Amino acid sequence: MGWIKSGMLAILQRQRFTLLLAALSLVGVGLVLAREASYGPLLSSDSVVYIDVARNLLEGKGFARDLGGFYTTWAPLYPALLAAAGFGVFDPRDVAGPLNAVIFGLTVFAVGQYLRRRLESGFLVWWACLALIFSLPLVWLASWVLSGTLFILLATLALIQADRFLGEGKTSSLVWAAVFCALAWQARYIGVAVPVMVGLLLLFQQGASLPEKARRVVGFSLIVAVPMGLWLLRNYLLIGELTGNQRPIDYSLAEILKDIGDVIAGWAVFDVPFIYLGGPGWTSLGSVLVLGAVAGLILISAGYIFITGYILIKDLRKRESRSRWRSFCIFGGFVAVYLALLIAAVMSGSTWHGVGSRFLVPLYIPLLVAAVFAMDRFLSYERERKLLGSVGRLPIIRTFIRGGGRNKIIAGYLDADAFFVGGGAGRAQRAGNKPGQFRRYRRIQYPAVG
Repeated sequence: MGWIKSGMLAILQRQRFTLLLAALSLVGVGLVLAREASYGPLLSSDSVVYIDVARNLLEGKGFARDLGGFYTTWAPLYPALLAAAGFGVFDPRDVAGPLNAVIFGLTVFAVGQYLRRRLESGFLVWWACLALIFSLPLVWLASWVLSGTLFILLATLALIQADRFLGEGKTSSLVWAAVFCALAWQARYIGVAVPVMVGLLLLFQQGASLPEKARRVVGFSLIVAVPMGLWLLRNYLLIGELTGNQRPIDYSLAEILKDIGDVIAGWAVFDVPFIYLGGPGWTSLGSVLVLGAVAGLILISAGYIFITGYILIKDLRKRESRSRWRSFCIFGGFVAVYLALLIAAVMSGSTWHGVGSRFLVPLYIPLLVAAVFAMDRFLSYERERKLLGSVGRLPIIRTFIRGGGRNKIIAGYLDADAFFVGGGAGRAQRAGNKPGQFRRYRRIQYPAVG
């Protein structure tokens, strides 16, 4: 029995990170369920349509609406998932809350595993996971019977798989990226931003010949476009339009940009002191202290952005350093593509919605991931070049920088498989590379931490 016990302990030690991450993801699931415990999942007019269509699917009526009209204005995946999740036993309205909570937990778990394999800083991995679990926008969206939470998971998985393909060159990763892109588009029409972003990555991939790029783009496009093409054809045959009758609203570009800024500013940490410390009983001294803290945070953030921009410019000038910013460019690029398509949809009258909060929440994870990758590169650069000088020797700063050291993770080993083209993760060793080929790395195991 001793060998069984030692084997179990070895497994637990190697999988400690995964187990802790799973526990944190369950905490996120619990937060969503706790929010819904008093009143149930929150409903909007779109929520009523999703539940109505899911019930009709269970009754064998197809994508029909008892409320009148055809189901064409919304994408088909979410009501289909609501119907399937109830196994024909539970009502879709009762299933929606736990389903969104589980999807939220899976999103946290997927992002945590991805960051663990891509960041040098173990501290930043945990910080990002906690930032996701306790993120008000994500928990708020998961409390509604809406497709946004499902779309966020699928879009995140698609970008992760695209990053894997660019780093490892495995066809299976590209196929999975295409599948998740197709599902994201089936979850929301604006989900077309995901395959557009991945398609751009394939077109501008370094080290691939033009015929090879063409084959990949064609195969990727077929997997993504065929399911949505069939759905849009069905819509056109029903009503003569691709996405239903829309009621365009008059929005100027300035108004749209102002709405976007207002929503994203609401996610900022600077609002927290005013929410929790403000009120009639506030003293003038308290106001000064909080405003001083906010001003300090703004100055620190501005300095960090400036230094990160400086590092980015220097790295982009060196071919061997460009791959360090691949993940940052993927998620940051998705933010740009998504915003461009959303603004175009609003201004062209393709949607009757303005740029509300729930349409911008899908940008929360890409923005967070891009910021974390930039911070990880900043910490790595600081360890090499000592940009902060004497400030970096302060105990609290030095502890933070050392906490951003090599990602040994508390799992006890580092998976240093290929995640960079032309670069290496951890202390991985190159094995017989030729120019233009994907570089492979040996798996390096480190002794258990602690």
